[in-house]
Amino acid sequence: METRSIWFSRKKVAYLLENTDLEEGGIRLFLGQYDE
Repeated sequence: METRSIWFSRKKVAYLLENTDLEEGGIRLFLGQYDE
């Protein structure tokens, strides 16, 4: 199974960014592929 995309609402992204450090904060996404 392979993930092609992930969707986050603007509200969720804003919430996540508001709760990170202004200088070093951010969002990291890891996408992978599962073997059968």
